[in-house]
Amino acid sequence: MLLHVQSVHTFYGESHILFGVDLEVGTAEIIALLGRNGAGKSTTLRTIMGLTAPRAGNIHFHGKAVMGLKPYQMCRMGMAFVPEDRRIFPRLTVQENLEISARQPDKKCLWSIDRVYEWFPRLRERKDHGGHQLSGGEQQMLTIGRALMSNPSLILLDEPSEGLAPAVVKILADAIKAIRAERISVLLVEQNAHFASKLSDRAYVLDDGRVCFGGSIAELEQDPLLKARYLSV
Repeated sequence: MLLHVQSVHTFYGESHILFGVDLEVGTAEIIALLGRNGAGKSTTLRTIMGLTAPRAGNIHFHGKAVMGLKPYQMCRMGMAFVPEDRRIFPRLTVQENLEISARQPDKKCLWSIDRVYEWFPRLRERKDHGGHQLSGGEQQMLTIGRALMSNPSLILLDEPSEGLAPAVVKILADAIKAIRAERISVLLVEQNAHFASKLSDRAYVLDDGRVCFGGSIAELEQDPLLKARYLSV
């Protein structure tokens, strides 16, 4: 497994948010992390990335224990995080947002600005525009492109489809599938279970900070009672 999360407990202050979360992500897999709002999905990503320190459990990435490492250390190991609020630099141009995320050139670097522009031609058209001048869909393309510029082996992707037009969601879905074709794994947090299920190999369902399902998409689709209980609005 590329990523192995075992019995992780995370708190915000005295509030217990994650209760013994277990999950795994293999190489070139897309794994969906599903659940209603407040289930603990984003906290799980933040915990894995080192943005929120867990109090107990184990996290292994590329076979190494990484719990307690800082986000920049996780990035250097090959993990990238695309947050729900995108966090682009609004006063920098598209080109500058991509440049600051680039790894130092070496033989292991597979991603360049030109290659990101090939994937997202709209970004090339807008390369001299400030981040604050982009639409929501363009900002999401930029955040994914910025993540790729770090040459990751795993991308943590938080609610990429939220608030976007169907045409833009289709572009992002194609990009996520193409990322997997590059043998980059994706841990995809989504409230839109239909969108996530069409892309993913396996899924975990969270409820009140606990994993209540882990299995293939086919197994999830064959359990309408579980979907109704934990995923329906």
